[in-house]
Amino acid sequence: MNICNSVGCFLVVMASFAAPVMSSELTIVDEVLAVIDRTPILRSDLELAALVGFDNTQDGDLGADDHLSRLLDARIRLELQFHDLTGSGAIQRLDIDIAARVETMANQAGGMEALRESLAQKGLAWDDLEALALRIEATRAWVDERLRPRITVSLNDVEQAYETLVAAPLRERGETPPPLSRVHEQLRTVVEEEKINIEINRWVERCRERYPVLRYAP
Repeated sequence: MNICNSVGCFLVVMASFAAPVMSSELTIVDEVLAVIDRTPILRSDLELAALVGFDNTQDGDLGADDHLSRLLDARIRLELQFHDLTGSGAIQRLDIDIAARVETMANQAGGMEALRESLAQKGLAWDDLEALALRIEATRAWVDERLRPRITVSLNDVEQAYETLVAAPLRERGETPPPLSRVHEQLRTVVEEEKINIEINRWVERCRERYPVLRYAP
């Protein structure tokens, strides 16, 4: 029996069974929004992720539901990547600095004391924060130590980016584009990041093939 389906059924059955007897005493402690392999992602996990600025691609025009959906997407991707790193044993060979990541999170939340107060107010545990920090830092380390060194950016790549991103738009506006030499390094960085993002997306797709994902929330 699929463990993900079993978890979902268990939650529904327990709620249905208990409701006639003690519905006035039921309290929702947390909510399972998704399950990756055997690991649940809870609503509190998203509250923690939002608190420390995990998803920094927020769109001000998004409603609360759309923002929650985007945050859940990002959290599922992170859990898939972490599953792959732990399952393959690759995590043992990475340089992971959890303390540095926690400090970055604290800065995002307004400082260490403010972070501790926010965690207490939301009923979140410090262990949960460190678990999220481990996942983010392990994924960062894999990208920087394993994926990035494989990326090559040729002169042709930079020239194509120059034409597409710089020269052509400026010519259309009747302006003279700067020489390639002036923007070469910036364009090289842009191309490198695009190639890395492609490799990360391929990695996530391979993870999806290896680990079942059951999503309860839209």
